[in-house]
Amino acid sequence: MKKMVALLAGLLMMAATSAMALTLTNDNSTAEIANDGSWVNWSVNGINSMYQTNFFYQINGGTIYALNTSPYSYGYEVASTTKTFENTSKFAAVTYTGDQLTAELTYVLDGASPGQVASDMGLQFSLKNTTNLTQNVRVFQYVDLDISNTASDDYASKGPGQKINQWDEKAMVEMVYTPNVSAWQINGAVAPDLANLNNMITTTGQADYRWMLAWDWTLGAGLTAQLSEDYNMTPVPEPGTIVLLGAGLLGLGFFGRRRAQK
Repeated sequence: MKKMVALLAGLLMMAATSAMALTLTNDNSTAEIANDGSWVNWSVNGINSMYQTNFFYQINGGTIYALNTSPYSYGYEVASTTKTFENTSKFAAVTYTGDQLTAELTYVLDGASPGQVASDMGLQFSLKNTTNLTQNVRVFQYVDLDISNTASDDYASKGPGQKINQWDEKAMVEMVYTPNVSAWQINGAVAPDLANLNNMITTTGQADYRWMLAWDWTLGAGLTAQLSEDYNMTPVPEPGTIVLLGAGLLGLGFFGRRRAQK
C-alpha cells in the first residue's frame, strides 16, 4: 500500500518517465538515474535504499517548478528544459537548460567490497542565472530514502551540524550537505509542503521519512551557485557489539585506575 495515493495520481506520468536512463556501478553498489535526471535507486548488495529525489525551484517568489518528474512531481508544474547526459560507469552528469537558468546535477558512486554494508554517493547541484538581471532563487530538494528497501521502519535525526541521518536495524545513511540550508522539514509518511517548511522533524519513532530542504540564493547576471551532498551508508552496530564496546571501555578505565594507584 506504500504511497498508494501518489501512485494513483501519478500513474500516467510514471509510465512516461520512469524508464532508467543510466545505471552506475561500482563494486557492491549500483545506482539508477531516471531519464529526467533524478536519482531513483541505490542498491548495496542488491538491496535498494533510495525511492526518489526531486529538485524544485522558485524565481523571485513566483511559481514553484519541478525540475524532475520521476517518479512524481507532487502536483507542481514541470519546468520546460532540454536535458543532456554524460556518464562513465560510476559518474553521471545531467544538464537542464531553460530560458532563465541552467542547472546541472552530478552523481559519483563509490562502492565497497561485495557483502559489506557500505557505499557512498556524492551529489552536486549547480544553478546558473543566464539572464542579464539579478534573480532571487529558492532551490528545494525532496529526498525519500527507504533503508533496506522497507518503507515504514526507519528512524531519522538532523544534526549535529549540516547533516541528516536515517537508519533502520541494518544500515544507516548519513547525508552531509553544504552550504547550510535556509529552511527544512522532515516528515513521516507525508511529503513536506514546499511553501511552508517549519524547520522541524514532525514525526518520532519508526516511519516512512521524507525530507525537504531549501536554499536561498541571490544570483547576479551570469552567476552560479552550488550545493554539495555526500550520502554515506554504514552498518548499524549490533546491540551486543555496543555492550561489548562499553564493557571494554569500562575495563580500560578500571585498568588505568589500578595503574595509577600503584
